[in-house]
Amino acid sequence: MLDAKQGFFYGLRDILSDVSFLLDLTLQKFRPFGIMLCRLPGDPAFPVQLQMGFRNIENIQSVQVTLDGEGLSSRRMDLENVHVINVPLGYKAEPLAETLSGVELIGDTALLEALTADDIVCDVDMKSSSEIAEGQILMPVKVYDPMGRLIWAKGNYEVVVSISAATEEPAE
Repeated sequence: MLDAKQGFFYGLRDILSDVSFLLDLTLQKFRPFGIMLCRLPGDPAFPVQLQMGFRNIENIQSVQVTLDGEGLSSRRMDLENVHVINVPLGYKAEPLAETLSGVELIGDTALLEALTADDIVCDVDMKSSSEIAEGQILMPVKVYDPMGRLIWAKGNYEVVVSISAATEEPAE
């Protein structure tokens, strides 16, 4: 383990000696954020970014990642129930399309064969918008498996969201 406080600096080659461990950590770290490693062409290169206090003594600028696709396949699906989340107080937001058509999912072959549209979540997160105003806005959709299984969406998806002022319901 690296410990900058004690002044231990290791070569990046030593840190990344077990690539399968690194890939496992990478998938665990990025899967909840919708990062789709498979959409990058070929064997993607990732820049090396160390935390403050660590030195890259071998000056390695990027690492190449090779993904083993054995046991993985793809499937296109039409996904229903697009949800808008984190709508600011005082506003109402609704997607103009309730279906996201032709979403390409990548994952374990057996899981994809048994998958239904209800197994996948499509969220439009209003936190990702820097400005909220009434009208229509094109927003990104996060497509993911809430169970955390080895399934992810390839590509980027967007829907138009209609934003309006929320009206208060009359008290009964």
